[in-house]
Amino acid sequence: MCYEVWTPLQEVSYVEDISKFLDLKIKALEQHKSQLQDINYDEAIKGLNRYRGIMTGKGRFCECFQVLKTNKI
Repeated sequence: MCYEVWTPLQEVSYVEDISKFLDLKIKALEQHKSQLQDINYDEAIKGLNRYRGIMTGKGRFCECFQVLKTNKI
């Protein structure tokens, strides 16, 4: 499964409503202080999750994934 980080995926295979876990997710991100020093990644990801919630209609805050299938050898 591919996960969105900076840019919304163009093809979405699966949507998960994370509304009741968003505060916990943000608290976890805030523990990485050096990564948040120059970029407000916590605010960016909250915005992306809200955008996905609005655009998918699946919840207030959502995460989207793309399922990639591989050929078995």
